[in-house]
Amino acid sequence: MKIYISYKYTNVKDKESLRRDLERLATYFEENGHKTFLLGRDVQKWEKHAISTWKNASSIIKNLLKSSLVFALVESDVQSTGLSFELFLARLFRRKIIFGVKEDIDTKGLGKSSKIIKFNKLEELKDLKFN
Repeated sequence: MKIYISYKYTNVKDKESLRRDLERLATYFEENGHKTFLLGRDVQKWEKHAISTWKNASSIIKNLLKSSLVFALVESDVQSTGLSFELFLARLFRRKIIFGVKEDIDTKGLGKSSKIIKFNKLEELKDLKFN
């Protein structure tokens, strides 16, 4: 299965920790036989995060269309225009959405039609099965 990993970036304080978490999450999924797409890794090479969501819109759309699942990693409660845009498109393209949400984050507003998986440590997501 091709999994599009969506995440909050711009307003996250510890971007290096986020990058490590995203790489680890992608590795977990890939070790279970899935292919992953991470915008920061696959398009921006972790170097050009100043590039706006709108300038990456064609890459986002192309990769969402190739994916069958969107996994949205939510480790903070800051608002994210980019994540909102990706999730809007995912719903528009009728992609299944699963939220991986840090235990202490409020899940109101994430959508009742989406599956929400709460976690304390990222390792808890290591053996997720996607139906």
